[in-house]
Amino acid sequence: MKKILLAFDSFKGSVGSLDIAKAAEKAILKVYPHCNITTFPIADGGEGTTEAICTGLNVDRISCLVHDPLMNPIEVTYGITRDGTTAILEMAAASGLPLVPDLLRNPMNTST
Repeated sequence: MKKILLAFDSFKGSVGSLDIAKAAEKAILKVYPHCNITTFPIADGGEGTTEAICTGLNVDRISCLVHDPLMNPIEVTYGITRDGTTAILEMAAASGLPLVPDLLRNPMNTST
């Protein structure tokens, strides 16, 4: 039996690490239907970091409204460990580059 670990980071502004892993797993199982596949999302600290870390921990996910770089209200999610001692959040959820349309990417008109 083949064992495969799928560990992907997200593709900036297009697809998340879990979505990539699911697509890869589906393709692999077509060729190796008896393969044992484990998925493990990873992140580099930018978009997808909260999701990657929270997937492996026992956390409560909490949503709140914040302002994006253009000061528009958006909803973001962060995690709190069940023992309440650790918060998992990423600044990119509120200020990441994918939140700003190409034509509006001007540092003189945005915030961080």
